[in-house]
Amino acid sequence: KGKGKGKGFDAPGMKGSRDNGSGYRPLGLRYEPYTSSRTRSDPTEAAYVPRRDREPAPMLGGKSAGKGKGIKGAFDGAVPRLFLGKVGFSRSSMELERLLSAFGELTECRVLDGKGVGYASFRSWAAAEAAIESLHKSSPFDGPPITCEWARPRSGEAYGPEVNVANGLEMTRLFIGAVGNEVQTPALEAAFSLFGQVQDCYVVPGKGVAYVSMDRWGGAKDAVDNKERIQEALGCRVKVEFAEQRRR
Repeated sequence: KGKGKGKGFDAPGMKGSRDNGSGYRPLGLRYEPYTSSRTRSDPTEAAYVPRRDREPAPMLGGKSAGKGKGIKGAFDGAVPRLFLGKVGFSRSSMELERLLSAFGELTECRVLDGKGVGYASFRSWAAAEAAIESLHKSSPFDGPPITCEWARPRSGEAYGPEVNVANGLEMTRLFIGAVGNEVQTPALEAAFSLFGQVQDCYVVPGKGVAYVSMDRWGGAKDAVDNKERIQEALGCRVKVEFAEQRRR
């Protein structure tokens, strides 16, 4: 199995991979057991996610990565969205907003009635990443540890840092193309420092390209999504994208 458009293949130890009563459906990079929204009783229940090792995930239109390749997963147009589990059945959306607003500007924050879980969206990926690093498996509400992680799309596409892994891209290293001859390393570093701490910055002499390494994935992703601000700071229409992983 696994040949032909739209057909899946058997997950290890499972007969059938599509939603034919087996409890499995194709999710691009992985197969994930699930229950339908009509029968799911516990949305916080962790699912076993075996790796998919045959067909590649669907190629989505959008930003090129290196040699003109499409990007697998939710990349262009995706928003920094988090899932928060075990926040408590009595917790309100306002309480969750007060907790999360300390990390950055929110565009969405809500607790699902009677579910004890919530969702939140940030203006920046760096803020969302900081919230995950600080809150995941912590007890901010004087109760059991909460879950704070990236909210995976229902389609099962790679999301957040998973997109870099799925596409062989560096996590914090950026490729800068169409760099004008007048752009010097200090100016480039200043432009990217708008999105976080710059670990390394290098303009390749005479090549019109440069490389910038950020200290966090979120800051690097914010730079990719907001290249217009970098172009304005530098005075030229540079291209900003994640660098491909270097072969070892």
